[in-house]
Amino acid sequence: MGSRRRQVLGVHAEDAVLSWIGPIGLALAAGTALIVDVRTRYLPGTKTLAQLMVDGPSLLDLSPGRSGVATIASGSMSSDEITQAVEVLAGRWPALVVRSDGKLWSGPTVPYRAILPGFLRPGELVPSVWQPATGVSAPSLPGPVLPRLGRGPVMAMLEGKTPQARRWIGSWRAIWDMPWA
Repeated sequence: MGSRRRQVLGVHAEDAVLSWIGPIGLALAAGTALIVDVRTRYLPGTKTLAQLMVDGPSLLDLSPGRSGVATIASGSMSSDEITQAVEVLAGRWPALVVRSDGKLWSGPTVPYRAILPGFLRPGELVPSVWQPATGVSAPSLPGPVLPRLGRGPVMAMLEGKTPQARRWIGSWRAIWDMPWA
């Protein structure tokens, strides 16, 4: 994975499915990572980042208890509060991925966009990580094009399971070392 400075990276996608699977792919590529979800205010049965900061995080809250990927919803927080909380957590986690809403996270962010057919093809071609839809050819685009992802791995991620998609996860590893604004 990239340098210490780049251990925190946001992922932003307008597409609802890509907005879920992108952060998971980037986190899985890191090995052990925390996803801070600023698009979701609450995940059932868990503390939010806002509650953690108000209650005062314990050392256990600040560090990974095992290898793998963990997720925490932001709760109700301002952009500055999210940035401060991410800075605190980044000092203890090997990697931190922010599931960005495009507004509350101002740190480095990877645009993640779908390659769709015909008139659905994106008009504005900005540097992004590109995900081809099944059956769509991947034209020359500014930024990396990930391998196609079948329904099974997508459904696994949406159900909170680790997908069987080594090539796709491996493609996310390079994203950590790219210069994202």
